[in-house]
Amino acid sequence: MNADELARLQIIMTIIVTVANVFLVILTSIYVYLTRQMVNETKANRDPTVFVDLEFPEREARVAIGNSGQTPAVNIKFDVQEDVPWRGLGKYSEGLKGLEVIKNGVSYLPSNRILKYSAGIPEWDKVDEEKRLLKINVSYYNESGKKFEREYFIDLLQYKGILFESFRDSNMAIAKAIRDTEQSQRSRERGDDMLRDMGSHRVSEKRCSMCAELIPREAKICSHCGEVLDSKVRRITNQWTRGGNSCSHRRYRLKP
Repeated sequence: MNADELARLQIIMTIIVTVANVFLVILTSIYVYLTRQMVNETKANRDPTVFVDLEFPEREARVAIGNSGQTPAVNIKFDVQEDVPWRGLGKYSEGLKGLEVIKNGVSYLPSNRILKYSAGIPEWDKVDEEKRLLKINVSYYNESGKKFEREYFIDLLQYKGILFESFRDSNMAIAKAIRDTEQSQRSRERGDDMLRDMGSHRVSEKRCSMCAELIPREAKICSHCGEVLDSKVRRITNQWTRGGNSCSHRRYRLKP
């Protein structure tokens, strides 16, 4: 192999090494980028996520304020803009704006915690295309001081005519059925205990052969009619009665 061929081979090897290094740098950059994205995504998943929702488990609306994130949220503030007509019920006449939690905010909300508040009853007859929206701006911080802002729109028309069952937890219904079953079982057990007590009480009693009243089984004489029930007592009583009669009829002679 002459010098020209060696030079060409060296150039080719240099090009291959250079391309490999460039490719390795590109792969390293992609790996670093993806790693950074994963770290940021992990941090984002751990950030608090405060939400606001409206529920109608009954006629009265309830505002649900929750934190679905993995870390607590602090210093939560609300700004409500609404044109929804609410029925005049004292402090609920202003709708969400009249709630103390909306006015004062929430200082601390742990992870996976939901707070619920009564919000009154909307004037459904007046809820239409023009009066239907609730706009809620939420600002809060995590424990490190990072600020978050969320904006929620609640369309009240979507709740018009909705069934209450839509907001009732099936697990709560199952838990209630279990509690009712346990309570019914305890009631039956108490009833059975009472019947057993009554049965044992009656076993320890008997009826008088003369007046048929209930008396203690160990009783010798009926406390109701005075009937002598024990044969030994009856025999002693008869002897005493006969002895008393003979004494009462005995005649004594007086000496002159």
